[in-house]
Amino acid sequence: MGRKISLTIISYFIFVLSFAQPKNDEPKKLDTIASYVGVLLESGNNGYFVNKERVSRRMYDYYHSKLDAAIRCKPCWIKNFNIDEKLVSEGMFYGDYPAGKMIEYYSNGQVRCTGFYAPVDYTNLNKWYSENAGKKDSTWSFFNIYGNLIKIEYYKNGLLSN
Repeated sequence: MGRKISLTIISYFIFVLSFAQPKNDEPKKLDTIASYVGVLLESGNNGYFVNKERVSRRMYDYYHSKLDAAIRCKPCWIKNFNIDEKLVSEGMFYGDYPAGKMIEYYSNGQVRCTGFYAPVDYTNLNKWYSENAGKKDSTWSFFNIYGNLIKIEYYKNGLLSN
């Protein structure tokens, strides 16, 4: 009887501790970074330009730092804005690649679509980069400009599988 209770207690603690341990292959917390889409940066002897418009060095550096921070994050939640500071999309990224939940917006702020990209495989990043990075995966829901659901698509490894 005493041995059975000891085994039960040991099994209970192993069970509880297995849930208490953080997984080493998943990120602990995502930083949120603001970035920009549709922004072309150029610099040279003629000055600094954003989308072909001459800007101050300070303005150029501002956009450059935002774009650079987004590329360096591994992983993070990125909120992408257009040049007019309107939210275009947001989601989990690993460097340049979307990797997880993604939400895209219309210019009026309504959700255009939601879905998932292939999650990062932290145990084999080389394989993830070569086979799955940036590929749609799972259910994607599309909405009209008024927020009504208009279509659902299913993806597996980047391929539409309706």
